[in-house]
Formats: sequence, structure tokens, C-alpha cells
Amino acid sequence: MEIAFELLSLVTASVALVLLLSARGGRSIQPAVVTLYICIGFNVAETLTRRFLRIKATAESATIETVTIALVATALCYAIRAKREKNKPAPGGLGLAIMCMVWAVTMFALELSLGFILRRWGAL
Repeated sequence: MEIAFELLSLVTASVALVLLLSARGGRSIQPAVVTLYICIGFNVAETLTRRFLRIKATAESATIETVTIALVATALCYAIRAKREKNKPAPGGLGLAIMCMVWAVTMFALELSLGFILRRWGAL
């Protein structure tokens, strides 16, 4: 079940990154903002599911979850800010949101791939 949430988080973060890149080219930013909210929702759902199923989280996994949520939330803040100031040129605007999402997608992909590797070796 945990892998399903991680996969959904990776997919939504990747879609959000693509939508942010297309918004930088002149398209609407609203789909990217909605997708960022969905990505945060999947992360929170994964954490709540772990808690209800009484699965212990290590300090490392809790740190990774917190950092990825912080990165997506930061990207969301910059995307909303760029949406509000669409007539004014934003200095960093979508560039910072895109950079945060690149890091978030990288972390989701590493978490998923390393989870597969460690489960296969029996370390998890």
C-alpha cells in the first residue's frame, strides 16, 4: 500500500512539473496549482495511512516525507504568487517553483526505486 502512495506522489509531482513548465511558456497556471494540491494530499494520505495501520516510521523516512512536503508546498507558494502577479513580471516566480518540483520529483523517484531495491534484498 505504501508503494502505491509513493507511485501516485511521483506521478502527480511529475505532472505538476510538466504543467509548471507549460505555464512558464504562457499557458494557464491553474492546472499546475491543482496538481500541487493533489500531490500534497497524497503525501498526507500516506502519512495518515501509516498511522492508522500502526506502521512505525523511521527517522529517515519521516525526514524524507517532511522534506518532500516542504518542497511541494514551497513550489505551491511560488506558483500561487506567480498566478497573482501574472501581469507583473515576477523575479523568480515560476523558476523557483520549477526548481522545487525538480528536487521533489527526484526525491520521490529515489524513494520509490530505493524502496524496491531494499525490499528485494530483504533490508526492509
